[in-house]
Amino acid sequence: MRRVLALALLLAACVPQSKAEDAGQPQADCPGGKMVVTMSGPTCVRLLPDAGKACTSNDQCEGSCMADSRTCSASTPMFGCFSTLENGVATPMLCVD
Repeated sequence: MRRVLALALLLAACVPQSKAEDAGQPQADCPGGKMVVTMSGPTCVRLLPDAGKACTSNDQCEGSCMADSRTCSASTPMFGCFSTLENGVATPMLCVD
């Protein structure tokens, strides 16, 4: 459920490339990703190749090991509220806008 919410927030933050460029962040500054406008301003979001891979700790993923699903995160940075796994133990929940 949290993962769905995080993905919905990420998609809601997407803007067309031209608006990201107008904000001073050309697509060239985001190789392999997509520029989105967040509450903090333009941000480069990259999809990760190991998304959905089973994990027990953040060091097993290019992004983060999600505590709720025990799988690697789909993108970086992540938005919303989530907890990650470190050596099989859930970290305190973090919320990122």
